[in-house]
Amino acid sequence: MLGARHHAAVHRAAELKADTVLKLFETTDAFRRPERFAECCSYANRMLAAARAWRTAPIPRLEYLRRARDAAAAVQLSDEASRGAAGPAIGAQIRARRLEAVTRVKQEFEGQLT
Repeated sequence: MLGARHHAAVHRAAELKADTVLKLFETTDAFRRPERFAECCSYANRMLAAARAWRTAPIPRLEYLRRARDAAAAVQLSDEASRGAAGPAIGAQIRARRLEAVTRVKQEFEGQLT
């Protein structure tokens, strides 16, 4: 169900802004349950393969999404950065750093996402 709901976003990964990719990760609960996001990508890959039966090579946008998710999931705040901050402020700091991580990975894949 999750794959069906989000497969269009996976297919359009090259066109999405980093913030939209981060929202996709948040919506699919990719940080707490990475297996759900992997299933979503797997479904999207099967849908694309069915539409393009001739293509057997790995699809760069799926690798981009995997690396972007991994980079965003690896974000942590230091004790110093979170000192004195309340829950919502800590969440905002983590989200901002995750967005930076997704942006960096997107830049690494520039020109490869077709």
